[in-house]
Amino acid sequence: MELDLRITDPTSNDPMPSVPVTLTGVVGRIVYRDDESGFSIFRVHIDKADEPVTVRGILISRFGEIVTCDGVWERHPQYGPQLNATDIVPELPTSRRGIENYLSSGILPGVGPVTAKKIVAFFGEDTLAILDKDPTSITSVPKLKKKLIEKIVFNWKEHSAMRELMVFLRGYEISSALAYKIHRVYGARAMTVLHDNPWKMARDIKGIGFKKADEIAVTMGCPMDSPDRIIAAISFVVNEGAKQGHCGVPEFSLIAECASLLSLSQDMVSFTLDGLTEPNDAVVRQGEMCWIPRIYEMESTIAETISELITLKPSWGQIDPATEIPWVEQNTGNHLAENQKKALALQLSSRVMIITGGPGCGKTFLLNSILKVMARHAVRFILSAPTGKAAVRMTESTGYPASTLHRLMRLGVGNDEPEELNCDLLVVDEFSMVDVGLMHKIIQALPAHASLLLVGDSDQLPSVGPGAVLFNLIDSKRVPFVRLNHVFRQAAGSLIVDNAHQINAGRWLLPHREDGDFFFLEADTQESGIDIIDSLVKTRLPAKYGFSPMGDIQVLCPMNRGICGTVNMNFRLQESLNPHPAAKAEFFGTRFGVGDRVMQVVNNYDKGVFNGDSGVIVDVLDDGGLSVQFPVNVVEYDKIDIDELMLAYAMTIHKSQGSDFPAVIIPMFGAHYMMLQRNLLYTGVTRARRLCVVVGQREAVEMAIRNNKALKRNTRLCNLLSMF
Repeated sequence: MELDLRITDPTSNDPMPSVPVTLTGVVGRIVYRDDESGFSIFRVHIDKADEPVTVRGILISRFGEIVTCDGVWERHPQYGPQLNATDIVPELPTSRRGIENYLSSGILPGVGPVTAKKIVAFFGEDTLAILDKDPTSITSVPKLKKKLIEKIVFNWKEHSAMRELMVFLRGYEISSALAYKIHRVYGARAMTVLHDNPWKMARDIKGIGFKKADEIAVTMGCPMDSPDRIIAAISFVVNEGAKQGHCGVPEFSLIAECASLLSLSQDMVSFTLDGLTEPNDAVVRQGEMCWIPRIYEMESTIAETISELITLKPSWGQIDPATEIPWVEQNTGNHLAENQKKALALQLSSRVMIITGGPGCGKTFLLNSILKVMARHAVRFILSAPTGKAAVRMTESTGYPASTLHRLMRLGVGNDEPEELNCDLLVVDEFSMVDVGLMHKIIQALPAHASLLLVGDSDQLPSVGPGAVLFNLIDSKRVPFVRLNHVFRQAAGSLIVDNAHQINAGRWLLPHREDGDFFFLEADTQESGIDIIDSLVKTRLPAKYGFSPMGDIQVLCPMNRGICGTVNMNFRLQESLNPHPAAKAEFFGTRFGVGDRVMQVVNNYDKGVFNGDSGVIVDVLDDGGLSVQFPVNVVEYDKIDIDELMLAYAMTIHKSQGSDFPAVIIPMFGAHYMMLQRNLLYTGVTRARRLCVVVGQREAVEMAIRNNKALKRNTRLCNLLSMF
C-alpha cells in the first residue's frame, strides 16, 4: 500500500503500475459529479498518507463518508496520478465521532453537526444499526421537529437501500456502474425485487442478461424449479431469437432450449408454459409457435393497416399517367423504361406501393419522376430513410430534403411515441432495413389520408431487427409492387454494378480491368489478408485514387470474430491510422481516442443517435466520457454510456446497410463460412460508390455466391396479409 501511495509526483512521466489497488479512506472534496450516471472525480483522505488521493468512478457517498475503492492507477497528463476505480463501496463508521460526521456529511439533508450529535448521544454506537432496522426510531430523539423527522426517515431509507444494494451486488461481481443503474430503475425497492424475483433484472436492466440474473438468483438460494425462473428463461429464449431476426420460435425448440439452459426436464418447462394465461409478458402461443408479445401485436397492426390501405384510393384524386409520362420524359430529357412507366402509373393510383430493384436499374430516376409529378399536382410529400447516410444520399439524388425516420417522427428525449406526419405521401427509401418495430411506428405516424411509397432492394440482407417486412409484403402478393430489372447503359460500364448482378444471378465475378472499379485480390490466409487490407487502407488506395484513409475507405466484414473480423480489424487499423491520438480513454480493453472512427450500436432516443450511425471522436471529456461528431450533430457520452459505441474502421456488412462509401474493402475467407451467403456479399458490394475490393480466398467467395439459402425468419406478417 505504501508503495502505491508514493506515486504522487504529477510531473513524472513514469508509467503507472497496472496491478489492482484497494484503498480505504474518507471522501474529501468532490471535484466533479454527474447525478445521472453517478460518475465522480473526488479526493480520498487515507490514514498515514501525506496527500489525499484523486479517484475517478461511480460514487454514491458524500463528503466525509468512508469508502473502499478498487481500481488501477492512471496518470492524467494535467492532474497527475489518479485511481481509476472499478468499484467504490461505502463503509460504515463505528466510532461516535465517525458516526456524527457520517450523519452530517450531506446524506441526510437538514442534519448538521448539532443534530447529528443529538442523534448519536441518544443511540450511541448502535445509531446506524438502529436506523437501518427501523428509521422511524428517530422519533424517540428529543427536540427534533416533525418535518425534519419525516425528511430523515425518507432519506435514510433511500440512502441505506443504495448502500445495501452496492454491498450486496459486489459479492456477485456486479460493477458499481451497473448497481447504480439498478438503483435508478428500482430505487428503494431494489433489494425487494432482487429477493422476490431477481430474474426481473434481465428484462428491466440493460447490461444484465438472463444468465447473470440467474447466477445471482441461484447463489441467493432461489429454487431451481421456480416458475419465475422458468418464465424468465422462456422470455430470454424468444428474445434471443429476435436477435436473429425472428418474431417467435417453434414451441418444441423453445422447450428444448429452456430445459437445457435451466438444467431442468422438458416436462417441467412444458408444464410452466401450459400454465401461462393470456396475456402475459413472456410469449403468445399460437399453434406450434411461441411469439414475442410486443412483436405479435405490432405485426397484427401492420397487417391490418396495410390491408386497409390496399383497398383505398389516393387522396390526391385521379392523375392520368397517359398525360404525366410524356410530361416527365419531356422535362427530364430521358425516356422511362416499360417497368418504370408501369411503376409510375401504379403509384398514381395506389395508397401503398413497393418499388424494388438492384443497382443501375433506375430506382433513383423513377423516384425523381414520381416526385416531379407529385410536385406538379401540389401533393405534399416527405422523404425518409432508416439511417442518416441514406437520408443524405436521398437528398443529394432527389434535390428534396430527406430525414431519418427517427428524426422525422420525433422519436427521442424520452418519447417513444411517433408524432403524426403532415403529408399526403410518405416515401421510405432503403426499406429492406426496416424491421417490425420501425414499421409499426411508420404506420402509427402515417396520417389517415396519406399514401405510402416503399423503395428498396429485396435482394439485400433483411433488417438487423426482427421481422422481414419488405420480403413479407412482396411475398403476400397483396401489395402493389414493381421490380426494376433492366440495367441502364450508363450503369452497365461499372464493374461494381455488373458484379452485383453477377453475384445475384449466382455467377462468378467478371475479370477486373486496370481502370475498373472492382478488384478481387486473392489471399491464402487471413494473416496475409489483413496485411493486404492494412496496406490498401493506409497507402495503396490513397496513393492511387486519392481516398482519405480516415473517411473514404470502409472495411466491411462478414462477422465480428476472427483475424479478419471487425474486432481484430478495428484494433489493427486503429493502430495503423491513429496510433497516437491527442487524448484517449480506455473502456473494457478498447482505446477510444480523438480522431477515431466510431459507430453507435443501439438506438438512443435521448441522444438522438441510432444503431448504425457513424461519427468521429472529437474530444475526450474530463469525466472520461467522449464527444462524437456525427453527420448532423455532436453527441456527448458519459463514461457509463461508452458501451453504446464501437470502433468503426471496420464494421459488419449487416451494420453497413443504408450507407454507402466511396471505397469498400470486403475480406472473405473460409473461416467466415457461417456467414457466406449471396445476399451478404451482394449487400457489401452494393455499398461501394466508386471502388470495391474483395480480399480473400476464391473458394470462400464462390461459396458465398452459390449459397442462396438465407436463414428463413419466423414471422406472421405474410400469412396475416393473406387472411384479410
